Amino acid sequence: MDKPTTGGARVLLVDPIAPAGERLLASAVHVVRAPDSDPATIRRLAANCEGLITRSKLPNDLFAAAPHLRAAAIYGPAIFRRP
Repeated sequence: MDKPTTGGARVLLVDPIAPAGERLLASAVHVVRAPDSDPATIRRLAANCEGLITRSKLPNDLFAAAPHLRAAAIYGPAIFRRP
């Protein structure tokens, strides 16, 4: 699940990203990969991370459950859709 790196900050990848992007990220931070996008899994793993990258819906109480979390990035085409 965890990918060791030389970086000090921990970033949770809830969903896969392009391999080149993950390598670039891993060159700067410690990458933690979630085994699934279940809200309980996200809360548990995010509790020890400073950043999070996802395509999945995040639990409403994520920042309360993860006191060290400073940033969450949501990527993908769905974030640009208008109702």
